[in-house]
Parts: sequence; C-alpha cells; structure tokens
Amino acid sequence: MNFVVEKPRSTGIARAMALLIWLGVVLLAVAQGLALLSPFHPFFELFVHFPAQYLAIGLTLAVSAVLARRYLAFALALGIALANLPPLWPYIGAAPPKIVADGPGLLLVSANLNHMHADAAALDKFLQATDADIVILTELAGQLEPALDNAAARFAHRLRTPGNRHNPFGLVVLARRVVQQASIHRPFGLAFPIVEFRYCLDGTNCLTVIALHAVRPQEADNLRDRMLGFAFERARLAGAAREHVLIVGDLNVTPFSPVFNRFAALGLRDTGLGQGWQPTWPSLLGVAGIPIDHALLSPGVDVRQYRRLDAMGSDHRPILMELRLPAKQVR
Repeated sequence: MNFVVEKPRSTGIARAMALLIWLGVVLLAVAQGLALLSPFHPFFELFVHFPAQYLAIGLTLAVSAVLARRYLAFALALGIALANLPPLWPYIGAAPPKIVADGPGLLLVSANLNHMHADAAALDKFLQATDADIVILTELAGQLEPALDNAAARFAHRLRTPGNRHNPFGLVVLARRVVQQASIHRPFGLAFPIVEFRYCLDGTNCLTVIALHAVRPQEADNLRDRMLGFAFERARLAGAAREHVLIVGDLNVTPFSPVFNRFAALGLRDTGLGQGWQPTWPSLLGVAGIPIDHALLSPGVDVRQYRRLDAMGSDHRPILMELRLPAKQVR
C-alpha cells in the first residue's frame, strides 16, 4: 500500500505570507527611492508627500516580518519606516515654537469648499457660529452665495476675485474689519488670482495676508511653483517693509516637498509646526490623508491655536489659526 505524504498546509501559507511581506518591502523601498529624486523632476515629487504613510506601512511590514521570522525583511522595513520619522517629527513630536507676543489676537479660517460638492447648510451654520475675524474661501460655487449673504451682518467687509462662480481658483475674503491696500494679482492670467491685503487690529498692529489657491503640481510650465514663488516674493517685499506676513490657502503641496522647503527657507514658518499630525486632504481619509492646505507666517507672531475643522462636504478640511501679534510693531 502506497501512502502519499502531504506537506503541512501551514508551510504554504507561511511562504505566501513571506512573499507578500517581501513584495511590500520592495514596493516601499522603490517609493522611498523615487521620493529621494523629488528635487529633480515633478514626477518624483509625487512620491515625497507620504512620510506618515511610509512610516505606518513600514512598521506594519516590520511587525509582520518578525512574526514570519523574516529578519532581513524586518530590518529593511524598520529602516525605511524610521527614515520617515525626521520630516514628521517637527509636527508630531516637537513643541510649537515659542514666540513672545502679547499684542492683539486674530482668528483666521481658510477653506477649500470643493465647488459643487460643498454643503451649503453646513457653510451657513459655520459662518453664523464662527468667531473668526477673517474667513478665506476658495472653490465657491453659486449655491453657496446665500450663505455669504446671510453672513453679511457678521462680516461687514467682503473682497472677492471676479468670476468666482465659475473659477475654482477664485477667492472670497470675509472680514469683520476693513481690509486695507487690497490687491488682486494676476501675473499668470485671469484664472489664477492671488489676493493680497492688509488687516489692522489697531493703528500699529497690522498683518499682510497673501491668499491663493495654487494649481496641481502636474500642471504645465511649473505653474504651481511659479504661483507659490510669486506669493513668496510678495511676502518678501512686505517683510522688507517690516510688515508681519501670512501666506494662506490651498497650496497643493505638502511640507515634505523640496518646493515647500525652498520657499519656507525664506523665513516664513509653517503654523502647523508642533501641532500634531493634521492632514487636510482628502477629508474622507482622516489621518491617512496629507496636509496641502497651509498658513505660513513671518517671525514675531505667535500661533496660539492651530487645528482642522469639519469638511462641510468638501474633500478638504478647513484650517483655523489663532494668531497673536506683538504689542508694538517695529517700523
């Protein structure tokens, strides 16, 4: 009588698990390698925005590799995971920068409403309840106009770029005080406005705000980078005049991009530093998303509060920041 010796089924499962672990490690290594090439081409920049995801995936693979007794895969996965910790640490581990500023405060909200997908009732409720001094909105569709009209009593001053109802890059600024020296810059055409204004809390404490909705990085002629470059040049000029400056909006870039770091090196700091992991897009992914909505601030102004708000039907979550200016502005 012949007997057939069957191999344990668990052996096949273990091999399949090992194969999946190695496949995951290889794909993660490839993505990490492509991210290192981000300074050289916009395509490679697409891979640099996900250090939080690489960290989570790497740790998951490392644990799985230990359980499967694949120790080389464990070492590689753990190494890749830990390599993504330094860019995240200023946000998730470090304390916010300490700025001594005891002057007047300012509450500002910036929101990309995702055009036709926004919840008009949620926007109306927000505008009626918020204590913000300034609300900056982009991708504002026509069905949201009643919410703006209802908020007219609370925000007596309104600045908007022409053609908002049809232009996803248009902007609306709602303010409780008069916005001064308002300009709408269009260096890249009518469809891509950049708004600049001065908001004064008293006679000597003013903030120059530069707001924009940058295009996606895949657009031709490096348009996103040129829009950001123009905004930072305007910020540099305002800073040279000893003004406090804030660049705010959907910048379509994460803090981990060399583009972001290059502009931030001009002296503006991310208001999200030390505030924890707060991705803004896509809103449905929650903490698995990436931060592409930002507010960059000149030195000397304190960030007392920074947090995300409910999405109001959009694929972006708004950002709220409470700023405190110095008691006296140096001139």
